Amino acid sequence: MYYVNEQTEKICMEAVKRSYMALQYVNKQTEEICLEAVRIDGRALQYVKEQTEEICLESVRQNGKSTAICKKTD
Repeated sequence: MYYVNEQTEKICMEAVKRSYMALQYVNKQTEEICLEAVRIDGRALQYVKEQTEEICLESVRQNGKSTAICKKTD
């Protein structure tokens, strides 16, 4: 992903499906891409730029230790 100039949502989704760590290189993170990444591995949460409650909950469902990397929201 780091070397992909034109990151389409489809390309980003496929990259994340192959490795959740690709999320850190996705320029425009959509909620769908982030959800897919944390469903594969909850540790992907560390690369999510804008953590929503839904993304955090899904991450914790996949990996209970993800609570440590959930950002506190107001």
